[in-house]
Amino acid sequence: MNKKWVRLVLVVLSVFVLSVLASGCGKAAEKASEQAAEKAIESATGGKAQVDLSKNEVTIKTEEGSTRIGGTNQWPAKIPSDVPKFESGKISSIMESTPTEGGYQVMVGIEEASKADVEKYKEQLESAGWQITSTTVIEGSYMVTAEKDNRTVMESFSADDKNVYTGGIYYTEEPE
Repeated sequence: MNKKWVRLVLVVLSVFVLSVLASGCGKAAEKASEQAAEKAIESATGGKAQVDLSKNEVTIKTEEGSTRIGGTNQWPAKIPSDVPKFESGKISSIMESTPTEGGYQVMVGIEEASKADVEKYKEQLESAGWQITSTTVIEGSYMVTAEKDNRTVMESFSADDKNVYTGGIYYTEEPE
C-alpha cells in the first residue's frame, strides 16, 4: 500500500477518535476538532479535506479524485442494481472514492454476519449474472471475486472465535 494512503488511513482513524472525544464536549470543541483533523488530513494528502463530525463524515479532495468516509450506514445508492445488496448483518462503515480519471470504488463494511450469509452472497452474485473468478476459503476466512464487464465485486469476510463474520463488499468500476 502506498505510504501516502497509509498516512491517510492513520489520520482518518485519528479523526474518528477525535469525534468520540469531542462528542461530549459541545459545539466549540467539535468545531476545533474538525479544523485540526482537516489540517492533519490536508498535510498528509496534499489535498483539501472537509470533516463534519456531526454527520460522522470525512471528505478528501485531491487532484487524483475524491474520497468520502463515513456518513450513512445504508447500502450506497451509486452501486448499480445488478450488484446484490448484502442484506444480512449490519453495515458499519462506507468508504467511496471517485478518481479524476473516471470510475468508482466503494467499500461497504459489514459486521455480525453468519457463515450462511457470506456463502449466500456468492450465490446471489451468480444469479445476478456475475462471473465468479476466484473463491478462497481458509479456516475462518472467506473471499470471493466476481466480474462483469469493467466492474468487479469482491466479498471478503473473516470469523471471530464465536463464528460471527466481519468484513465487507468492495465494488470497483473501471473507467471505460
